[in-house]
Amino acid sequence: MRENGEEAFARLVKAVEESQEVIRGHSLAVDSSEARTRMALIDPVLSALGWRTSNPAEVLAEYAVDAGRADYALLRSGTRKTEVLAFVEAKKLGEPLASHREQALRYATTAGVQFAALTNGDSWELYGLGGGAPRRMLNISLRARSARSCATQLLALRRERPRKQPPSSSRTRRSHPQIRRCCGVRARSLPAAGPVDLGGRPPAFPAHAPGGARRHERHLLPYTQARAVEKKKRQEAQGGNRLPKETQVTSAAAVCSRRMRRMRRSTWTSD
Repeated sequence: MRENGEEAFARLVKAVEESQEVIRGHSLAVDSSEARTRMALIDPVLSALGWRTSNPAEVLAEYAVDAGRADYALLRSGTRKTEVLAFVEAKKLGEPLASHREQALRYATTAGVQFAALTNGDSWELYGLGGGAPRRMLNISLRARSARSCATQLLALRRERPRKQPPSSSRTRRSHPQIRRCCGVRARSLPAAGPVDLGGRPPAFPAHAPGGARRHERHLLPYTQARAVEKKKRQEAQGGNRLPKETQVTSAAAVCSRRMRRMRRSTWTSD
């Protein structure tokens, strides 16, 4: 399960606190070799920053370059081929970093890598090599600051996880053609868009469609029939509100005359 930003930062603060305790209480045991420094101080901090040192898809140890071997090669996320984002040069605790800075920068420059980091478990330095002279992006000492302050600055080395791609919208794109087939309208008559909620109403056909909106009036026939059936059931449920069938005038002429009288009344009223 992927942790959120607050959980990741809390884990980083905890890793820095543990490193500070090791530096203060066990420096004599750790500063005797580079391997102990890497295991006790550097690996936990890199793991808290998202770089799992045991995963070769994220971190490669002893990465070979023309000028030598880089201790850590941090790989770029979301790429099929091996693409190095940064080199991390590790030294034993207490070793001055100034004498090894040129080596770390040379490794990155030779391999064409954007970033170069240098650490002895206590001091952490990060340099950017993109265009021109190297620029220092990070320079901290864990024993000289609080854990939260160190963790905040170490976020410059945090690994960005590849974002999940949104699900394919093929189903969404098919929703409109399905609606068009149900309504009997050609696919080019309606604009391509997301799913439409008809809400029990007939679809509104654009007037700019081929033949105009009247061309599609015949497609509303099933909807009109359904409305007529619902109205009939509602009237039958009310009971007594309709005239007997025998007294209903159903001739076409009578229907036309009633419509004409309504139109005349509306005309007189508007005048």
